[in-house]
Amino acid sequence: MWLKSQQRILSAQTDLNKLAAKPGVDPRKLAHKVESILERYRVKDFFSTRITEQITQQTRHVGRGRPSKNSLTEEVTNICLQLHIQQVDEAIKEAATVFWVAIVCH
Repeated sequence: MWLKSQQRILSAQTDLNKLAAKPGVDPRKLAHKVESILERYRVKDFFSTRITEQITQQTRHVGRGRPSKNSLTEEVTNICLQLHIQQVDEAIKEAATVFWVAIVCH
């Protein structure tokens, strides 16, 4: 039984790492995906997640060729999301202890 719990934790970690590699640009969508992974594997207590959003604005020249002082410019906004994942070791150890105590008591 504990082996299945460890497998669920590893599977959730793998899925979260894949999601962290390509988080997209919508923070709500990313949060929903993270929640669905944690619920699917029933490991909400074993992971701490945080989403950070970095917004950068750049001025770009419009048109072809080298820009001159009279060239038109436009503001471009880039959104970069990062998903930070950390295992909660205390919760995992506590779950293991509860599991082994339950086996010994039966």
